[in-house]
Amino acid sequence: MKRSARWVVCTMALAALIHLMTIVVMPRLLMARAMAKLAAGTGYNVLTHPARADASARAIVRPSPDLAYSVCVFDVSHHPLRITVPVHRGYMSLSLFADNTDNFFVVNDQQVAEGRIDIVLAGPSSPTDDVSGGAQVVRAPSNKGVILFRRVIPGDEEYARIDAERREARCVPITLSMQ
Repeated sequence: MKRSARWVVCTMALAALIHLMTIVVMPRLLMARAMAKLAAGTGYNVLTHPARADASARAIVRPSPDLAYSVCVFDVSHHPLRITVPVHRGYMSLSLFADNTDNFFVVNDQQVAEGRIDIVLAGPSSPTDDVSGGAQVVRAPSNKGVILFRRVIPGDEEYARIDAERREARCVPITLSMQ
C-alpha cells in the first residue's frame, strides 16, 4: 500500500511540474527567444519594418503574404513608450503581447475615431502621471513584450503605398525631456 501511495504522489508531483512548465515557463522562454530574434540588430523600443512575407519568412510566427508587418520589441522598465500610428484607408491593427505571449491589447482601424492611434504604453508599476499628453494609457502586465502592427495589402500594386504608410508609425520612449 505504501509503495502504490508513493507512486501516486510521485506521479502527481511530476504531472504538476510538467503542468507548471507548460503553462508558466515555456511561454516565457518561447517569447524571450522570439523577442531576441526580433530585436537582433536593432534593440528594444525601435520600430522595424520587415520585408514582405514570403515562404522563407519566419521572424513573425505564421506570417501572411497579404499583410505588411511592423514590429517593436518593447522594454518599458525605465520609460513608457509613445505609440502613434496614422490610420489610412484599408484594414490595419495594433496588437500588444506580454512576455508570456498573452495578447493584452488590440485596436484596429474600425475602432479609431480621429484617424490615428495614440497610446502611451507603461510597465506594470511605472508611474503614468503627466506623460499621456491626451493619449490612451495602456498598462502592460510585463516590462517586456512585442508590439505587432499589421496592414492589409489588397494587391501587389498597392504594396509601395502600404509600405510608406506603415513607416509613419512611431514607437518612442518617453523621457522627462520629452514631456
